[in-house]
Amino acid sequence: MSRKSVPSWLHEGARVRDSAQNREGIVQFISEWVDPTTRKAIPHAIFLRPEGGGREWVVADHQALREAEPRRPTGPGSYSRPPLIGSRHGRSTAPGVAPPCTPGAIHAPLAHPKRSTMHSAFRLAAKPRSVIMQPTTQCLPMDCTYCYLPFRNMKHLMPAAVAEAVAAAVNPWAADDPAFEVVWHGGEPLATGREHLAALMAPFKGVQHSVQTNAALVDDAWCEFLMEHGVHVGVSIDGPADMNTHRITLAGRPGFRVTMRGIERLRHRGIPYSAIAVVSDPDPDNAARFYEFFAELGVTTLGVNVEEEEGVNTGSKVADPVRAAEFWAALADTWRGNPVMRLREVQRVVNFAGAVLQGHETAPLPASSLWDPLPTVAYDGGVVMLSPELAGFTDLRFGDFTTGNVLKDGLDVLVAEAEKRTPWIAEFWDGVDACRATCPTFAFCGGAHPANRYFEHGGRMDGTRTSYCTTSKIALLEGVTRHVRTHRP
Repeated sequence: MSRKSVPSWLHEGARVRDSAQNREGIVQFISEWVDPTTRKAIPHAIFLRPEGGGREWVVADHQALREAEPRRPTGPGSYSRPPLIGSRHGRSTAPGVAPPCTPGAIHAPLAHPKRSTMHSAFRLAAKPRSVIMQPTTQCLPMDCTYCYLPFRNMKHLMPAAVAEAVAAAVNPWAADDPAFEVVWHGGEPLATGREHLAALMAPFKGVQHSVQTNAALVDDAWCEFLMEHGVHVGVSIDGPADMNTHRITLAGRPGFRVTMRGIERLRHRGIPYSAIAVVSDPDPDNAARFYEFFAELGVTTLGVNVEEEEGVNTGSKVADPVRAAEFWAALADTWRGNPVMRLREVQRVVNFAGAVLQGHETAPLPASSLWDPLPTVAYDGGVVMLSPELAGFTDLRFGDFTTGNVLKDGLDVLVAEAEKRTPWIAEFWDGVDACRATCPTFAFCGGAHPANRYFEHGGRMDGTRTSYCTTSKIALLEGVTRHVRTHRP
């Protein structure tokens, strides 16, 4: 069956009726699918999800589907999908909403529509699974060109009173969740100093401490500290020296050698570590050498972030989505040939695909499950929910983005009352709803991140597509899917 044989009304984002199951759904995407029972390849299977969220299902034969009747708004406060008009690349687009996101098409942000809301029920979980702590704003000795932190050259230290206030809420949460994590990040945590960092960690009981470090300050004394406190270590490094050029020191010199020196100390002491790399140029020709660099370093897990526009990093170049998809495909190819580490992004796609095939829930949709509030506690005790990248910034409409301060109210209270206390979150939910209604890859993505929306959509939280969506979600899904098709047994 050719793609042309699929009727024109059947496209990503269309609302259809499955007569075999007697229910309606939104088309997420149309793609090749292998029936897990018969192992037969279906070239144009239709992946559906209930409108508003829920368990995805697959329809092998499009003839079982019918175009659904248009919905009418159900009353005040309800959310109804905007009527679909026009067409671009065979996909309908809602008025005022960015077109569905596809590799190969970069669309300029459109005007933001007036949307009805569906905020009668809270969407944030009552308890987080982790908390991010900013022990200092200083990034000593690095001054990365793509860094989004506004105060990275200032040494603001978190007082012990802030850590004690956070621990008062975290310790009961950790008692119920042995995997609860306290992540020291957002600035260079080792620039805090061993004595002060130990004092900040001391009030916490039964948690797993983690640091995300540039490793430049790692020496034998820090290795002893990390082992003594059982700290998980993540290192920020972008690959071989020629791919690491955006990571420079305050003196303007390349930071590769000082980071590698710290990594060698970790390896010498037998301390396992993960790595996060920022890729400014997702060149598929460099994917193999990029991966093998980390394989040789012996990292346990590699996270890959394509550079994005956030915070004070306003000069990043938007990567070509087709090229980005080719990069992800090449990276998956290399990983498959030498799977010595967990490749975070590839694993996300594999987990998503497995959930679809097994009929399980595939994404953290607010309509069907609660969002982790992911509280970030700044050095001064201010708490930002959902998006660590917003800490330290202010806005005429939203103020400093914080829900409150732990020196005034308990973190448990701030989490429980976040949606009532934080004006920007309601606008963010509008953006999530718009993503759900218009983007065919929402089942995988779950909606653009708050900071990306804000910095790419002129200070709005209800925009849809972002460059992060395009290069790190959609291109990722396309690239890894391409890899799987190529290597299908």
